[in-house]
Amino acid sequence: MFYYSYAKDKSRVQIFGDKFELDNLYRIIHKIAKPLADNDKLNGQYQLFLYFAFEIDKAASGKRNKDISKYEVQGKIRKNTYYGTSFCWIDLIIIINIIRKYSSFSLLDRRTQAYLYSLESAIENAIINFDEKGDLVAKYVFNIGIDVSGKYLLAIAQYISNKFSDKKNKIMFSYIPDLLHYYLCEFSEGNKAICKLIEEEAKSRGIKPDYFEFKYQYE
Repeated sequence: MFYYSYAKDKSRVQIFGDKFELDNLYRIIHKIAKPLADNDKLNGQYQLFLYFAFEIDKAASGKRNKDISKYEVQGKIRKNTYYGTSFCWIDLIIIINIIRKYSSFSLLDRRTQAYLYSLESAIENAIINFDEKGDLVAKYVFNIGIDVSGKYLLAIAQYISNKFSDKKNKIMFSYIPDLLHYYLCEFSEGNKAICKLIEEEAKSRGIKPDYFEFKYQYE
C-alpha cells in the first residue's frame, strides 16, 4: 500500500511504497502511457507520465527518500524499508488526473487497478489532511475532476507550479482548484493567454509549441 508524508514546509508531498510496489507501479505507468507516445498533441501528457515514472524508478532504486519502520515479532526486532520521492503539489494533482483519464482506455487487471487505487487513495488523503480546507480541494480534484486533455499540458503544469511555489505570491493551498481551472479550462481567459504565450515563446526558439517547456523555479 502506498502512503504519503509532507515535506517540512508542506510545499511538496512524498509518496512511499516498498520496492516491489514501486517497480510494479513503474511498469503500469509505462503501459498506460505507451499509446500516447506518437501523438504530438498529447506530448505534454506523455512527458508528465515519463516524469512520474522516472521519479518512481529512482525511488525504487533507493536514490530518493527512505523510511524505515521497526516492529517486534516474538521478541525480535524486524524492520521494513520503504522508498519514496517527492512531488510539487500541482504536478502530482495533474498527474493523478492524467492516470485516471488514460487508464480508463487500457485493459487493466484487478491487481493493476488495486495499485492505482492505492496510489490515488494516498494522494487523496494527503490533500484532505493538508489543512481544514483540504477536503474541498480533494472534492474538486477527484469528484469534479480536472481537464487534462488540452494542448501544451506539460508547459502549463510547469507554469502553474511556478506560480504556486513562488514565495512572493504565497498562494494558499485552497486556491489550487481556482488556479487549475483558470489555466487548464479550454475556454478560460487564463488558458487562452498561457497558450498564446507558449506559442510565441516556442516560435522564438524555433520549436513546436507541443514540445515547449518552462524551467521550474524550484529546481
